[in-house]
Amino acid sequence: MNFLRSGDTVKQFCPGKTNWVIEAKVMSCWFDTRGAIGIRKMIIADEEGDKIEAVIPFGYYKNEIPKYIEEGRWYVISDFLVRARPESRRNTKHQYSIKFVPKTLMYEVIRHVTPQNYFVFEDVLNIRNGLACKEFPVDVFGIIIEFTQVTNQPNEFPEVEVYGNGYRSVHFKLLDPKMERITCRAIGFLADEFVKVWNAGSYGLKYKKQPVFCVLRFWKIATCEGEQILVNDYGCSRFWFDPELYGLDNQKTISEFAGRYHINHIISQDEASTSEKA
Repeated sequence: MNFLRSGDTVKQFCPGKTNWVIEAKVMSCWFDTRGAIGIRKMIIADEEGDKIEAVIPFGYYKNEIPKYIEEGRWYVISDFLVRARPESRRNTKHQYSIKFVPKTLMYEVIRHVTPQNYFVFEDVLNIRNGLACKEFPVDVFGIIIEFTQVTNQPNEFPEVEVYGNGYRSVHFKLLDPKMERITCRAIGFLADEFVKVWNAGSYGLKYKKQPVFCVLRFWKIATCEGEQILVNDYGCSRFWFDPELYGLDNQKTISEFAGRYHINHIISQDEASTSEKA
């Protein structure tokens, strides 16, 4: 059977055959409804951490494809097509993407593979100075130091209509361990999800008194009023507040140290200002 074949790696993928088989972790999965017929897309990573985008068209499959594909889980995927990238924007650095065909097989891996999350964090200062590559989404972490609720700003971004109704937008700023700041904007449906999680965790009350660690995955670099900022990309972008994700202990520790310094500095300034007025 297909799943008994030896596994391939993302680096090996090239057009010309379909009898590939890979164990891959689903990093992001979403429905792309921008075309006449919606399709399901994924960003997957092999055990070496190399990523590639996968496309699952709606249609007939000889083998049942999971209706619900869980992010963070490992799956075996076999018998698929490797193709040149037709998309105008690439969500990974791989020159190819994979496409499911009628004989494609996909099922969850039961055995333990690895808990690695394969973050590749971009330096905030590189983003702000225009040194980071804008062609692909990036990962960033830091402490939230500013937050603005949902606003309606039509035509701020030309492609915003595909992100959700009402041109919704949430603005926030991250502070990295080097005390560098970057402006971030969640737009569309992700803005609603951001606010939902933000309110549910009472982070609006917390972030001015204690550090709120935030991780962004697959966000795109955009230019707004001459400033390099981060904006969620269509479908693939993710965020976490104070996540308990494997491999982030060091990032969380150094971010919270910078966050506490920032908060104490703000408090000291407020106290000094109050004393002067008195």
